[in-house]
Amino acid sequence: MYILCAQLCAVAFVLCDDAVATASADGTARVWNLTSGVVLAESSHSFVSCLAFRSDGSLAVVGLYDYDVGVWDLMLWEWKSCREQGRLRAMGHVDVVSSVQFSPDGFKVLSASVDGTAKVWDLRKGELQHTYFTCRKSDSETGCVNHAEFTNGGRRVVTASDDNVLELWDSTTGAELSTLRGHTGPVTCCSVCGPLVASCSMDRTLRTWLLPL
Repeated sequence: MYILCAQLCAVAFVLCDDAVATASADGTARVWNLTSGVVLAESSHSFVSCLAFRSDGSLAVVGLYDYDVGVWDLMLWEWKSCREQGRLRAMGHVDVVSSVQFSPDGFKVLSASVDGTAKVWDLRKGELQHTYFTCRKSDSETGCVNHAEFTNGGRRVVTASDDNVLELWDSTTGAELSTLRGHTGPVTCCSVCGPLVASCSMDRTLRTWLLPL
């Protein structure tokens, strides 16, 4: 059992190290030993909304807010040495980062945000590759992109949004490929397994989808 002082925003396993990580509204990203409950690493900021780890467990991407400069950042964190490896900021998100994920090859990061966009970042170049404007409730109102995941070996992106749909995108070109309709409320999250996507919604349903090739 882990006792924390503030609201938890996200949790993720560190698969190679018998550890679990938390993102918290108190501004901390922490990595915990699963057996002892000891904090192995900690990084403190104004607010931390989400985090994810590369498949080898060596590097984390953390969605955070920095009150000093008033921007949302994606921080690359080498947690074992507690060293920051850089930030993805240029043309970045302008509101809460709702989810982050590494591509299967570990060279890209996918982020989703309350600002109505999802973005793919190229880590080798340290720059933004694509922005997907996925949630437009109306001409004057933008809704949240609640979750985004890579699929098809990193060649596609699936987004779940407040406009009741999931959308499929080409992660290389940024082109919209398909819209999955069926939910009658905001789609809060999605999970990908091979060609299947599971989604849950504020309409109180769980749906599964077979992605087009």
